[in-house]
Amino acid sequence: MHRLEAVRLFTEFASTHTGPERDLLQQQWNMHVNPALQNRVWSDEQKQILQLIEDGIENTDPDRLDAARWLGIKGRPGSGKSEAMAHGAVQAAAKGAAVLLLCPTGALLCSYREKIPDNDRIDIETLHSAFVIRREADEVVQYAPPTRLRRYDLIMIDEASQIEDSVFMKMIVAVRELPQRPMVCIAADLKQLRPVGSGGMMATLLAKISTTFAGIGLTDISSNCLGTDFLISAYPDTGSALELDSGGATVARITFDGASTDTVTSGKTGTSYFDGGIADATSTGFTLVLASSPNRATDVYKITLETQAHDTTVSYAIGDTGPAGGMIFMTPEESGDGNYYEVAPKTWYDGSYDPAIEWGDGSTGCTTTLLNTGTAIGTGQANTDLITAVCSGGAAFEAASLTLGGYSDWFLPSIEELNALYQNITSAGLASNETELSNDYYWSSSEIDWTFGDYSPATVVQDFFSCCS
Repeated sequence: MHRLEAVRLFTEFASTHTGPERDLLQQQWNMHVNPALQNRVWSDEQKQILQLIEDGIENTDPDRLDAARWLGIKGRPGSGKSEAMAHGAVQAAAKGAAVLLLCPTGALLCSYREKIPDNDRIDIETLHSAFVIRREADEVVQYAPPTRLRRYDLIMIDEASQIEDSVFMKMIVAVRELPQRPMVCIAADLKQLRPVGSGGMMATLLAKISTTFAGIGLTDISSNCLGTDFLISAYPDTGSALELDSGGATVARITFDGASTDTVTSGKTGTSYFDGGIADATSTGFTLVLASSPNRATDVYKITLETQAHDTTVSYAIGDTGPAGGMIFMTPEESGDGNYYEVAPKTWYDGSYDPAIEWGDGSTGCTTTLLNTGTAIGTGQANTDLITAVCSGGAAFEAASLTLGGYSDWFLPSIEELNALYQNITSAGLASNETELSNDYYWSSSEIDWTFGDYSPATVVQDFFSCCS
């Protein structure tokens, strides 16, 4: 069978395959011609497996979370699970770890022994031998895990889908009682036929240890709680609250009014922002989406929920996402008027970039009337009101007509507000035509008296050409 497979691979290799495909076929050819451990070009998934194994054996904290102890690997036959396991075992041994590699069958055991060089730190055994599992008919006392398992830092189990439930239960008892809390790596093809004595316990375990803690659902929320802030945290069995996102936030503050996802927002918690969102909002519930949770579902022992009066003192920094979904570009300390200033996202006008729009609607009253507009920070809103009173189209009109993120108080900024946008996001390294701004001129709402032929008054613009490349 190996020869037939080798011939097939050789035929494919000799065809027009180039680059990474050719390298992978070469590796498969080498594995069938010579089953010993080969240098590999790893896929991204295999690289992640090897890194997680390395991280697991280096974490010697006895109180570490299950996410750092258990690793589930699922994949179809030929996807490279066993090869990654073998390399992971060798790399772990090279770092001083004692490794136990277990197989449910003798044939798989022989395959690993042919592949992995002799190493005093790696033991390769059958599952039944390592855990001293006998037939039920031969057992005279209650199962007791062997004490020799305490010497291992890494326990690896391949073809786990072939493990019967009775064996699985004894394996779990043995592993959970080990005082050193070793790293446990389990690989399986769950689409294979299960053994006669399997009720799917191993599949259930794999689903748990490979499932990310991705969300929290709340239902049947009382109408008395609408408009309040929900403070949500998750905890392990022991220890402090889990991080809910990659930024380290341990509390998600959600303002829920029972309306829709557009009016449910997450706010700042402590010194870090919660990087998540809301889905499936109804009048009595919602799902908190943990977009970048570093934890697995098995880490969570309890979830706490606290309600507080709506916090209106949420603070932002330049570059933060504002309450309407845009970007904060000026804080109250800089504006001097007690207000945050938020620039709308580039998709506000149903496109990928800010639209090219005339300043006014072209009518005589709109383009020739000199309005009493201001230039200072804090005058943009009033300027917009003056302009829209005489103009039924143009940049200011479009801004004033916008409803976005639950807010309808958008306006065309004054020239000093527009300049603050330019200065602040440029100095903070936030300006890019891939984020908020286009590499172009932008209208302000500030007019000046410029007597020159038919062009009076004139509108001041801000040059963004040098900021947003």
